[in-house]
Amino acid sequence: MPETREILLLCASPHKGGTTEKLARLLQKGLASHASVSRILLAGKSLAGCLHCGACKKDGLCVLQDRDECEAIFAAMRKASLVIWLSPVYFYGLPAQAKALVDRSQRFYEAAMACHAKDAPVRPRALAFLVAGRTRGKHLFTGSHLALRYFFAALGLDFAGSLALRGLEEPADMGPEEERQIAHAAALIAGFYQGAIAGPVQSIACACPLFEDADPGSPGHTRANTSSSTVSGTVSGTVSCTVSGTSSSSTSIHTQISTSAAAHRG
Repeated sequence: MPETREILLLCASPHKGGTTEKLARLLQKGLASHASVSRILLAGKSLAGCLHCGACKKDGLCVLQDRDECEAIFAAMRKASLVIWLSPVYFYGLPAQAKALVDRSQRFYEAAMACHAKDAPVRPRALAFLVAGRTRGKHLFTGSHLALRYFFAALGLDFAGSLALRGLEEPADMGPEEERQIAHAAALIAGFYQGAIAGPVQSIACACPLFEDADPGSPGHTRANTSSSTVSGTVSGTVSCTVSGTSSSSTSIHTQISTSAAAHRG
């Protein structure tokens, strides 16, 4: 993987300085020593919704491409090596501004159908973090997860899955324990970026009870951490996860987390 290809954190909240942006900052802090990381905030950007005019069926281009910032964001996403999408959950779905960006990706779908599309030499990968103030709801994250799955597919990104966080209404809800788990998640993402970890969603959900797999079709959709977990590994080597056990790996990343911790919500 070329070293020049960076990790892009895309904060899709319309709220500046909120919970989602704090999560983005914490992940960026944890990733900064492993890769070049940049951050895009959708808050305050001009993002017009799809008109469903059908113009992109002709040549794969959008009639709004010179009128707002959607195309610049698409270009940054397709240029990155790894895109980390972060967004709050509003009414069981994506915020309006984020949904406008998602809908504008229709031009990539139409281009592919008409054979106008040009794939990037290296397909970027994508990972999503979905943040909710609510602590309950079996399908709380389903709508956002499915919208992002097809959004990334339209853009030509390989989607690794979504991680969900419950009960985080305000930035202050992320205390020392939550921040420690987020830092550990960042280390595991670095391992994924460097090719040492194949499944970041499973690795993070197994290691950190703050996170759960947001895919309703995944066995890990509901939090399965019902006993102590030990995760060991390095970002340049392998990562193992054992329940109620230990790993023999000697590592700079060695964390024991109990699901009875205060960070385990809902």
